[in-house]
Amino acid sequence: GGMGFGGRIAFNITPAIGIEGSLEYIMAETSFTEGIVDDLVDKMESIGYGDDVKVANESGGNIMRYYGNIVFNIPSPGNMTPYITAGIGITQFKIAEGVGPEIDCDNPLTMQRAHIYYTDTSALTFNGGLGIKALFTPNIGLRIDARVFYCSPEFQQKFYNEVFGYIVFDDVDSLVQSGAHIDANLNVGFFARF
Repeated sequence: GGMGFGGRIAFNITPAIGIEGSLEYIMAETSFTEGIVDDLVDKMESIGYGDDVKVANESGGNIMRYYGNIVFNIPSPGNMTPYITAGIGITQFKIAEGVGPEIDCDNPLTMQRAHIYYTDTSALTFNGGLGIKALFTPNIGLRIDARVFYCSPEFQQKFYNEVFGYIVFDDVDSLVQSGAHIDANLNVGFFARF
């Protein structure tokens, strides 16, 4: 997880139903899942890299999200309006070489060096949640909501291989890792109505 910030633009179609567009930047680093490093290290050692396998980066990068939602306002007396929301969008994982998880492998005998890294990826994302809007004045208020996000990204693992300082394989697609990515966030922010 990580802190983030963003913005939303909302439009009420009726008092009960609205639509909104959101943009978020999240300082959540993509990291190796448990077992991935061990598997990679075992594989590299089995093809001749001996014990000279090290994790250059265990994690890194950030996440950008762009999504649109429909908002169902629940009628209530006073200045507090509870709501339920659901939507769809795109999650971008920024994890390219030099930023995200990486592994370096050296073979001193043959002067071989292999470098494993990942590329940026995007995935279709669904979200849902609930929250409350509280007005301080007729046009300014505080909004708090909790949302759950689900996507299934595919992370393209790449590697290059050097022999005597010359690159033999470059940008080779070695493996695609995929799986469900679920996270939740709590949003707190001020809003203005026009």
